[in-house]
Amino acid sequence: MRLSFLYFILSFVLASICQGQNTHYLKVNSGPKMDFQSIKNSNGVEIVKHIDYSFSIYGGKRLSKDISLEMGLLRHDHSTVFQLPSVIVNEESIPVFEGVKFGKMKSYQLCFLASYRKSIVKRWDAYANIGVHGYLSRNSLSNQSSSSAYQRIKVVNGETETHSLRIYNTQQVPKIIIYRADLGFYLNLTERFSLDINLSGRASPKMTHSFDVRYQRDYSPVESNVRVESKAISLGLNVGTKLRIGKL
Repeated sequence: MRLSFLYFILSFVLASICQGQNTHYLKVNSGPKMDFQSIKNSNGVEIVKHIDYSFSIYGGKRLSKDISLEMGLLRHDHSTVFQLPSVIVNEESIPVFEGVKFGKMKSYQLCFLASYRKSIVKRWDAYANIGVHGYLSRNSLSNQSSSSAYQRIKVVNGETETHSLRIYNTQQVPKIIIYRADLGFYLNLTERFSLDINLSGRASPKMTHSFDVRYQRDYSPVESNVRVESKAISLGLNVGTKLRIGKL
């Protein structure tokens, strides 16, 4: 999968450079993002907000001084972190699966954007993007090693209690459209080279993937069975560069 994505990137860059009359600039961005997922029948299991990462590369064609069209290739990391009831041992609270990422997944996406840019002060431009994403590929949640985990905690009299969490019944919905809006700034260092920083929000009107979670512990007859769903809602902060390769 990594080789496939590298092949896409190299093909994209080479095609853009070889057809400089059609592509006016290239952009590369990377940065942290936060996914917002929903949970049903929580029963003591909650989702913790945490950071994943994304990488993207774009080619842009300027239609006028201020308006451009962009096409990009993106790789997004996805995961889920749970907050479970702590175990009290000798009046000490011991967290369960603290910070462990479950349901790890990588998605590869193709995007199309319309961009409006406006110079605000010397060397600084502000811009706004709107557009859509579509999935090129996603690896399967059910094939990840983090789909199940165990943690043993010492309790009274030296005995241990085993806690287990398992992900199953995973579903990934194909042919989903994701909507996107960005607000960003260019710092123009030279006539051709700029730094790029932007805030990007994304969401789909439909569910993109979901999975069930089963949490068990030795000394409790109660199982927690919850369902996690995602509509690809995320907020990301991206930093990168922009290189002009053609004239308008």
